[in-house]
Amino acid sequence: VKVEGQVPEGKAPAEKAEYGFMFPLDPFIVNLAGSGGSRFLKVNVSLKMSAPEVHLELRKNILKLTDSILFLLSSKSFEDIDSFQEKSKLENEIMVRANKFLTAGQVNGAYFTEFIIR
Repeated sequence: VKVEGQVPEGKAPAEKAEYGFMFPLDPFIVNLAGSGGSRFLKVNVSLKMSAPEVHLELRKNILKLTDSILFLLSSKSFEDIDSFQEKSKLENEIMVRANKFLTAGQVNGAYFTEFIIR
């Protein structure tokens, strides 16, 4: 007998197993530091939450979180974000900033869904 919403034994729901609970942020567009306004960065970021309840806290602090991430991104030069290692470091910095606004639960990761430098 299969119950609705039941997952076959030994299997986890795909969304939880692979991605957890995701919180997509609005796109960010910033001028890169040291470029004199000639280079910009556009990124889309999704935050991985430890539990669905984190969503409410992120929503409650969205203006502070957005401001904090904008300052972080605009402080970066092209050289600060041009390698895989630097992008990975930036993901971690975004995750740390998001967690500063949380008291229950946490953000376990930040993932770029778009990353354009021009």
